[in-house]
Amino acid sequence: MTWYTTPARLAIFAKYQHSLIIDFANELGFVNWAGNTATAQQAYITAYDSAIHVMRRAGVMIPLMIDAPDCGTSIDILGNVASDIISSDPLHNIIFSTHTYWYGYANNDSMTMLNDFTAALSHDFPLIVGEVSKYQDSVDNSGNTYYCHYIDDYTAVLNICKIYNIGWLAWSWDNDLCTVRQISTDGTYANLSTLGQDIVNNPSYGITATSKLTSFLKNGACANPNGIESISEQKPYLLYYVNDAAYIRSMSTEPLTLNEYDMIGRLLEKAELQPGQATPLAKTCMGIVQVTSGSQQYVSRYTSITH
Repeated sequence: MTWYTTPARLAIFAKYQHSLIIDFANELGFVNWAGNTATAQQAYITAYDSAIHVMRRAGVMIPLMIDAPDCGTSIDILGNVASDIISSDPLHNIIFSTHTYWYGYANNDSMTMLNDFTAALSHDFPLIVGEVSKYQDSVDNSGNTYYCHYIDDYTAVLNICKIYNIGWLAWSWDNDLCTVRQISTDGTYANLSTLGQDIVNNPSYGITATSKLTSFLKNGACANPNGIESISEQKPYLLYYVNDAAYIRSMSTEPLTLNEYDMIGRLLEKAELQPGQATPLAKTCMGIVQVTSGSQQYVSRYTSITH
């Protein structure tokens, strides 16, 4: 974990925390594939608990992504461990990932996939598909690699993600030895491959049909290195920035009650906003505002790299 906690890397994390997620141990550990599943599962929890605390003690506040064990395939184990791992994080800022890139995932059977996702989601933890593709390579006992050897039922995965509103990441963008697996033939959006056209533009499950802009992009992308959540929703207030400082303005004709918290739930400020009143928010890198208007409550999150 020391690779992540050098001063230079911590500075990068702080600068770009508005749009970063760190998956710091790709496909770590065997559980279902281990000889003693119970012991292996506890070792998996312990390893991630330790790693999370290293990151948080170093001041890394951004979301941390944790892959399912057994090369990311054992989504069932996530249901067993998610609560303990989230509870161990002081920020409770954990996302879990399963990898359906593998041909053996759920026996490449769409109904088994659906059942596995349904069971996992019943445990109510943040989940994405961290790798999905149409093709998987194969390696024989002599170490020879056969690229694009297996064909995965990726469309079943993406349709399940659409049903359950699960985010996903496709493998891979470019520079892949399995060239037909590349989303782009040359690393540019202008030259999508056949697979890339389907991943991006399929009218049912493609990126353009199902994705939503992040709050960072909704607020001007690189022109504004800050993020405000749900700015387009109808709420009785407006969050905005002036010279990189976050402000809240009442858009109501009635007084509003404002509670501002940091990302671990500590109350930073409590105030009453009069109609039309604007006030700066606390200078914290990440914060949550809870606004009460009559019997209605509203919540928004904001982030800023200047604090």
